[in-house]
Amino acid sequence: MKEELSVRDKDIDKQERRSRISESRYNAKYRKIVKDEAPKYTHRESIKEKRMMARFRCGNEEKENNFWMDETDRRCRICWREGETIEHMLEGCEGLRESEESREEVLIEDGRGLEWMKEVRKIRELR
Repeated sequence: MKEELSVRDKDIDKQERRSRISESRYNAKYRKIVKDEAPKYTHRESIKEKRMMARFRCGNEEKENNFWMDETDRRCRICWREGETIEHMLEGCEGLRESEESREEVLIEDGRGLEWMKEVRKIRELR
């Protein structure tokens, strides 16, 4: 009986979390990549890689999301021309090679976009 309640409570929590994500304005882009189960990248060995994947997937690596900052402070840290979004870095950033991958393909939970993320971080450090 106690185990059944625990499973039921977990299901209710999952449904509530899911509805908060779908109703949130901030998470509009995240909705496309979120899954019901835990992301596969959380099973990686490297804590640094886990953190990097989480930051990119949650939008914390995009300066454009920092609405409280001045518009000039939200520019791309690589080319300093446009607002820093993942789409800009994939398609239009002069300091990065243009990628044919979409936002969803780069942020997919299996870690296929990890090399691209490392490249972005490395170029930022050099500038």
